[in-house]
Amino acid sequence: MENETAILIIESACYQHKQTKEAFSIAISALSKQIPKEIIINSDGYYPQCPSCLKDIGKYNNVKHCPNCSKALLWVHTNEQ
Repeated sequence: MENETAILIIESACYQHKQTKEAFSIAISALSKQIPKEIIINSDGYYPQCPSCLKDIGKYNNVKHCPNCSKALLWVHTNEQ
């Protein structure tokens, strides 16, 4: 099962108890971080940012996860000069 599918199933489940809702929220957050998302390139075109926490990851080029929040990153931009 894909993470995206698991998230949809969990989100659509009936939340009957506060603890269950909290557990589901934690699970959804963890699964969401595993789905790679395209990095954000600043207007200067040099420093990439994490799409989740918006922190600079420029000195960590081509890492698979954000060093700040652990979000999976998708590097589709190249910085050729």
